[in-house]
Amino acid sequence: MKQLFAFLIAITIFSCGKDDDFKPDEPNITVEAQALTNVAYGSDNLQKMDFYLPANRSTASTKVMILLHGGAWAEGDKADLNSIIDSLRRRMPDWAFLI
Repeated sequence: MKQLFAFLIAITIFSCGKDDDFKPDEPNITVEAQALTNVAYGSDNLQKMDFYLPANRSTASTKVMILLHGGAWAEGDKADLNSIIDSLRRRMPDWAFLI
């Protein structure tokens, strides 16, 4: 009985290991960095956003940061953040930014 219990414990421990060899089913595609500006997301003329996409991006590895400008929905502009976007893209080259 002790041997059966030890065997079941050993099977449980070894079957719960993390598989570090997992690779997503995505081909390695070389893609250039892209900046898509004034992309409409609604019917209003003010409903526009900018996408800054990194080079060699993939859905499995690209992290996203969403930046919202202030203005209490009454004033302000996404262009207020243009001064920092280049710095962010240099410091975090693997990230996508949405403004």
